[in-house]
Amino acid sequence: MSVEDDRIRQIQGALQLLQAGVDRGSRRIEEMHLAIAKKPFGVLRRVPVVNLAAGVVEKIHDGVTHGVHAAIRGANETLVTTAIMALDLAKMDGPPDIDEDHRAPPLARRKPGKP
Repeated sequence: MSVEDDRIRQIQGALQLLQAGVDRGSRRIEEMHLAIAKKPFGVLRRVPVVNLAAGVVEKIHDGVTHGVHAAIRGANETLVTTAIMALDLAKMDGPPDIDEDHRAPPLARRKPGKP
């Protein structure tokens, strides 16, 4: 194993650590956000005039919160996985061989501005 390969493995390990940290951090922030928001929604649910609306708004709020944090974690995982794969490709001795049957169509290979 070369020094370069070792360095790439270290970077990949750091990326995995970063991913785990963002994932755990997002989960903790989500839990705290929901716990903090639960208090005012609990008060509003005890007020007869707004209790029904408060319950609906709380469900929407919680759904948005779950969705935002799921998106953060999903984007984090996608970015780290892509970076790790790119580093794996960088370890190769050049680009992979592509035979003529798997190349892009001629129009896609043309340089911009040229017919």
